[in-house]
Amino acid sequence: MAARAGLPQSTVSAYESGGRQPTLPMLSKLLEAMGFELATTATPLPEHLAALSGPVGLRLRRHRQLIVEAAARHGVENVRVLGAAARGADRPGDRIELLVDENPTATPISHLNLTAELEEIIGLPVKIITTKELSRNSQNGTDAEGIAL
Repeated sequence: MAARAGLPQSTVSAYESGGRQPTLPMLSKLLEAMGFELATTATPLPEHLAALSGPVGLRLRRHRQLIVEAAARHGVENVRVLGAAARGADRPGDRIELLVDENPTATPISHLNLTAELEEIIGLPVKIITTKELSRNSQNGTDAEGIAL
């Protein structure tokens, strides 16, 4: 492949090992050498996610599919963003507050495991709040709607 793409083998090896990442033009060249064509598309962002515009919100948007999948594995659904990120007033390093609906299979341990998994995915501290907890502690002033991921 390196020869067909006109590149040194060491460059291709660095791409394959993850030591380097090709630019889009270079990726296109590599794909052409393998008989493929690079096709990219741009799709509009769901309108409700536009509010997630700060640094933390952008990170949540980037990882939203992984977040929703992790939540489902741990027995929670309907993940919504609360707090500063939902208002677009977040700052780098802010804790993420997520409101979730829990199904009967969810346990406190599953919430701890979900929190740990989400912190690994997102790279920031995460606080999981269930709708049940929110209704018990309604004096905290949190917007119970949030922004759905």
